Amino acid sequence: FIPSSTIGSKLLRWSCAFIIYLIFGMLSFSFVFEKNQWTLIDALYFSVVTFVTVGYGDLTPSNHASRMFAATYGLVGIFILGTAIGVLSRNLFDAQSRAIEKAKEKAKEAVSSIFEGLARRSRFGGEEEIEEEEE
Repeated sequence: FIPSSTIGSKLLRWSCAFIIYLIFGMLSFSFVFEKNQWTLIDALYFSVVTFVTVGYGDLTPSNHASRMFAATYGLVGIFILGTAIGVLSRNLFDAQSRAIEKAKEKAKEAVSSIFEGLARRSRFGGEEEIEEEEE
């Protein structure tokens, strides 16, 4: 059981942050740093490859400004990915912990009801034996 209000909203926020960051990189590489050299698709591809720190090397920045921007873009991408993964994994861990606690409570209630039922049976069974002995 994963509460959609906590994980779902955080997942949506981080997804929006990823998309905005990728669009920022795409527009920056396409229109500012590598204008007239890279298409929007090339710039988006390079942004994704840099953002997730893969770095295939098939596209490379052509000037010092775009290289510095790419390095900064990659470092900020590492920070964003690390933070997002940390937040989401913490939420999943918390949800799992809550689910385990609920399961423990249900199990405790089930065991208690079993023992209460056994106690009632032995109490009633014991009383019947006492009555039979008196007769």
